[in-house]
Amino acid sequence: MKWFKFYGQDWLTDGKIIRMTLEDRLCFITLLCLASANEDGTIRGYDEDSIIQLTHLWQDSAYEDSPGYKALGCLKRFSDNGMITIDNADDNNACVITIKNFIKRQETNLTGYERVKKYRQKKKTDTEPIKTNKVIIDNKMITLEQNRTDKNRIDNNKQLVSEITKWVQQLPGSIEKPEAWTKSLIAKYGESKVSAAFERMNQDNNPSPAKMALVLKEGK
Repeated sequence: MKWFKFYGQDWLTDGKIIRMTLEDRLCFITLLCLASANEDGTIRGYDEDSIIQLTHLWQDSAYEDSPGYKALGCLKRFSDNGMITIDNADDNNACVITIKNFIKRQETNLTGYERVKKYRQKKKTDTEPIKTNKVIIDNKMITLEQNRTDKNRIDNNKQLVSEITKWVQQLPGSIEKPEAWTKSLIAKYGESKVSAAFERMNQDNNPSPAKMALVLKEGK
């Protein structure tokens, strides 16, 4: 962020700030500026000397009264006062510094622009899983519908096979395996054509399995 919220009244009245030296106050403001440069509010790649230099405090080890010399140990003092946390110090004394509640305080008392921006970001984030879930739901609905269609087709097929089998068994000179014969017709010509041929046999004065097979073969 190019700017950050600075709580002026807290700065003037907070006991921890009041007890700080001028040098420590300046260094802490530098920390606030550095924290604002990252979305997560962390400060990386800076050791205490670089922070003091960035604060533009004159430092001379020969003069204990120099501002930079007085600022030495500021990070430990901030940490001891519970204002920051320091993690992962390396050989160069560089570390990850986190100012406590920095991000939380940046997200309170939002301006109209900030509220709109935050809402749009949240809406964009929430939309992605919704789209994904919609695809999943649509796929499930398609699968359920397909399963329902397949089940109806199987049920209708069973009913057709049963009716034709009973019809064949009632005729003189019946086919030896009427059920197998019926299934073979359905497999060869399809359920709808076999059903139509069977309807014709029900209207025929002299129906027979042979005539039904002929009707299917000629496609009449």
